[in-house]
Amino acid sequence: MHLRSIVLSALVVAGVVAGCDMLSGPGGAPYPASCASFEFSERRCAAIVARARQTAADEVSSEPLGIGLLHPENGSAQLGGYQVARVVFTQSDGTRVVEPVMCIGIPDGPGDAVCQEPSIGIAGGANHDVPCTGEPPEGCATPIVLDPEAVAAAHPLQLATFDVPLDHIGHYEVRVGEVGLPNGYLDVARAGVAEERPIDFWMDEPIRLEIRPSDPDRPPFGNVYDRGTVEGVEDASVWLVFDVTEVSPGAVLHLVDIDVR
Repeated sequence: MHLRSIVLSALVVAGVVAGCDMLSGPGGAPYPASCASFEFSERRCAAIVARARQTAADEVSSEPLGIGLLHPENGSAQLGGYQVARVVFTQSDGTRVVEPVMCIGIPDGPGDAVCQEPSIGIAGGANHDVPCTGEPPEGCATPIVLDPEAVAAAHPLQLATFDVPLDHIGHYEVRVGEVGLPNGYLDVARAGVAEERPIDFWMDEPIRLEIRPSDPDRPPFGNVYDRGTVEGVEDASVWLVFDVTEVSPGAVLHLVDIDVR
């Protein structure tokens, strides 16, 4: 493509973006009606506006006359960061506060609704990081060798699906089942959600997959080297721990591919 064509294309794109903002007026495109035109879901759009209100709290009244959206400013991208949008707060006296909403680095987990479309994820898993007191390989923990008899006697917890009815907003601790770990060694702990963006419920933080030792004298499951091993098979229970922030009647959390062993 010739340089002239590239320049013209860039000007057209810039003109389209600027044209959208000019058509929306100085107060921005009305929120929340314009969220879809910015390609934001309602949840992400609300998070962007909430972030802007938080960062501009000293300048924006608690009840602004209007809220609007503007596209990011041209050239607003910085090293390691970029503007998602600009939020315009129109005050009761007619003055306006324009607050840019920035994303720096990578999104802060699946629940980061400002820098990505939010989703529900699962936190937790087996920690096999090898601790070292010096420069590897010197001073590093030696590999754990499991007793073959304990391995043969162990019993995993493996479920293709697991459903949790949700009947209230708030805290849940749901027992999934039991597992027997060879020498107390947690090799795998994982699960998935069937719907990452459900419409009938929501939770702001990831679901925690917790493995709890049946023996109260045993330490919590963490790094396999720091925790140490035991003789034979160690029994433990598997739990889902989470906090629901929104729920509709009949909502169900569908888990898939639970694998703890």
